[in-house]
Amino acid sequence: MKKLLFLGFIFCFHTAIAQQQYRYKVNEVDELPIISKIECQIPASLECFTLQLNAHIATNFQYPAEALEKEITGKAYVQFLVDSLGMISKIQVRSMEKSFEEESIRIMKTLPQIVPAKKNGKPVAFSHSFPIVFNLKMEKEPVLERIPPIACEDAAVPPVFIGCRKSKNGKKCFEEKLFELVTKSKKLYLGDGEKFSGKVSVYFEINKDGIISNAIAVTTFSEAKKAVENYLTSKEVILEPAKNKEQLPIDSYFKTDFNLLAVGRTSNR
Repeated sequence: MKKLLFLGFIFCFHTAIAQQQYRYKVNEVDELPIISKIECQIPASLECFTLQLNAHIATNFQYPAEALEKEITGKAYVQFLVDSLGMISKIQVRSMEKSFEEESIRIMKTLPQIVPAKKNGKPVAFSHSFPIVFNLKMEKEPVLERIPPIACEDAAVPPVFIGCRKSKNGKKCFEEKLFELVTKSKKLYLGDGEKFSGKVSVYFEINKDGIISNAIAVTTFSEAKKAVENYLTSKEVILEPAKNKEQLPIDSYFKTDFNLLAVGRTSNR
């Protein structure tokens, strides 16, 4: 039987790029950036910022021609920085469809200079992540998520694996449990003497009930992709959902990268 022998498996939790000034996140600022003059019930709130961001996307959105012709749908995961002067920079996008990445970057570059986030009354640099949905209906009628899932690290209370309830460092335990789950994924096969070395990018969403959905693994190793996606959406993975400042469950998403170095070998039963 062909089995996969792991020579190395390095887990790297996804974090923002090293920066010269501290980048505040959603739960760390008093006021979120203001993009437009669209009136909100609570100005400079997450709901207002999301509404204005979605409005900008809907106004500037153009479905990539080739993806539209082939009826390709999906999501692009965007991360960007709003500096203390309100300028947009450090735009990073990840998607399984290259044209979705390009369109998301184009949209983000059309954002005007905006009112920066504030902390203790002072403008601060603000980092934010969110998904852009590419749905075929958007060509005629934009489909907007009023409050899209929030990045796990931006939640007031990050999601936690059931086994991490008593851990003093929930984030570290979360990373270790995910590492353990992925490395225990079964039926990853390589032919005798075959090798694989490369990055595996993982994304999944966690709803208010702690259920994982939309698990995506991006890698050139198809067997690893199938195993990771199947395992993450199995009933073996149990989570407590992320929570907001009011301790109410919220939808969130998690993304991570790990480097896989493996070689196949033949073993007899």
